[in-house]
Amino acid sequence: MTLSVYSRYLKNIDLYAGKYKVEDWVNFLYHYSLPLFKNNISDDTFMIWNKFTMGVLLATKMEITLSDIDDAEMAFATFLNCYYEKVY
Repeated sequence: MTLSVYSRYLKNIDLYAGKYKVEDWVNFLYHYSLPLFKNNISDDTFMIWNKFTMGVLLATKMEITLSDIDDAEMAFATFLNCYYEKVY
């Protein structure tokens, strides 16, 4: 059986980025990005991306505590600081 029996066929991100729905990007972020990026980008960049995904996971929970808000804020702040140091 092919994957399409259970779901849709996989799409090439480079070719079809504009056709992805929010649900597709969320699935990529939550389930696929960290395992795919683990040994394919530098360790520093992976840690920055890990902070971003952690912040998104905490910020999009169904029930958010004050601790979750603090942790998400710290994760996003760390991500942005590292991003600006690396890019600029």
